[in-house]
Formats: sequence, C-alpha cells, structure tokens
Amino acid sequence: MPSTWTAAIGSAQRLCFDTNALIYLFEGVDPYATLVAEAIEQVEQGVSVGVVSTMVEMELLVKPLRDADTRFVEELEMFFKNVPNLLVRSIDRTV
Repeated sequence: MPSTWTAAIGSAQRLCFDTNALIYLFEGVDPYATLVAEAIEQVEQGVSVGVVSTMVEMELLVKPLRDADTRFVEELEMFFKNVPNLLVRSIDRTV
C-alpha cells in the first residue's frame, strides 16, 4: 500500500521544488531527503514534470561557489541538466 506522501504526489502533473527541498536531498537530511527523492524519481519516470526556478538554482550554488567546492557545483549542474522531465524556468510575475 502506498504511503500518504506517495499517494499525494502520485496524481500530480507537475511537482515544483524549492531550495530547501533540494538542500535536504543533496545533504541527505531525513526524513525529507527520502520524500524528495521519491518525488524526483516520479519526475525521472515521467509520471510528473518537475520544475525549479533559476532562483532555486542560484540559491543552491551560493555556498559551493563561496567555498570553491567545484565538485558539488558540477554535481548540481549535472542534476539540472540530466534529470529527465526536470525543467529549470526563469521566474516572472506569471510563475
């Protein structure tokens, strides 16, 4: 039987990810990392379209760029480029 979380996101056509959710995922902060990973898996499988804003992308890059953590900067770039069905969108008033 699917969890309440899985059932809740299972019918979503679009899943939008904010900065905190992705930080939890990348830093492995449970229980949130597990929940976000389930949502990302749904996006990868094409069940839903994932959306992040360029603002989220920029916020995620602040600390690794400040710390000169090129490995993590590359990991983030690969994530945004390679997760199927994940869209990175500019923000404006219509978002």
